[in-house]
Amino acid sequence: MKHSHTLLSTLALTLTASFALAQDEVHFSGKVENGEGVCYYCPGFDFVVDNTHTSLSSSTIDLLPYVGSYCVGVGTWNGSTTSPAIEVLDISIVPQAFSIGGNSSPGGKMSFNVQAAPGEFALVAVAYKDGYVSLGDAGCAFLAPDTLFVLGQGFTGGSGQMSIKVDLPDDPNLVGRTVFAQAAVAHFDGTVTLTNSDRKVID
Repeated sequence: MKHSHTLLSTLALTLTASFALAQDEVHFSGKVENGEGVCYYCPGFDFVVDNTHTSLSSSTIDLLPYVGSYCVGVGTWNGSTTSPAIEVLDISIVPQAFSIGGNSSPGGKMSFNVQAAPGEFALVAVAYKDGYVSLGDAGCAFLAPDTLFVLGQGFTGGSGQMSIKVDLPDDPNLVGRTVFAQAAVAHFDGTVTLTNSDRKVID
C-alpha cells in the first residue's frame, strides 16, 4: 500500500536519526507555550514547543499571540539535538492534530488520537523521552529515537479520526512514567507530515 510504504519509510528515518543534521530550513508542528510558565525543563526561554525541549524565538514575528495555540511553522534550527532552538520565520495557527486521552492510571485504557482528512493513513509512534529529529518538509519528530517504537497505524474514518486504544497493565511500578507520542500522516497528495506531539504521565 503506497501510503503505508511512504509513511514507514519516513519513520525509518526517524528511528535511525539519519536526518539529524543541521538544515537551513526546518518545518515544525506543535503547541506554542510560554517557556517560563509551563516548560519546567526549559528555564530561560520565552517560548517553547509544548512537551519538548525545543525553544522558539523570532526577530521578525511576535510569538506571544500564538501562545496556547497549535501551530505549524518554518524556521532555522541551531543544529543541536540536545538543546534545539528554532528561529521562526513563518507561523500559522492550525487545529490540534494529535492527542493522548483516556485513563492513564495502571489498569486503565489510554487512547492515541489522530485527526486528519477522512481516509488518510496515519502511524503513531511512542517514546519514553522527548527528542528532536528534523525530517525536512515532513516536520520535526519530537521523540527520542533511542526509546521510540511504533504503536500502530491505520486509516482515519469518516470523521477524520483514527484512534489506537491501549490497555495499561495493572502495575503500580508504572506510576510516574511519562509517555510521549506523535503521529505521521500520509496525505492524498503524496506528502507526509508529522503532527504535534503530546505526553501523558501515568498516574
